[in-house]
Amino acid sequence: MSELNQNHPVTQAMRDQWFKLAAIMVAKAGGHAVITAEDIASFPPGAAITIRELADGIHLRVVDADTAATMARFEGGLPI
Repeated sequence: MSELNQNHPVTQAMRDQWFKLAAIMVAKAGGHAVITAEDIASFPPGAAITIRELADGIHLRVVDADTAATMARFEGGLPI
C-alpha cells in the first residue's frame, strides 16, 4: 500500500503515529490480535485504507483503489 495523499495533514500525522493507531485498534479488539500470512495474502489487491479526521474522531475504512483515488482527488492529493 502506498500513500495517495502524502501531503495531507492527517496523512502526515498518521505516518509518524501509526504504531499508536495500531495499539489503539488492538486494545479495542480485546488487547490481542493475530495476523497470519493467509490474512496478508487474502487482502484484496488494490485495497486501500482511508483515514479521515471528523468531528467525532479518526475514521478508518478499507476501500477499493478507485474509491481511494476519488477521495484523494477530493482532498487535493491527486490531480482531477
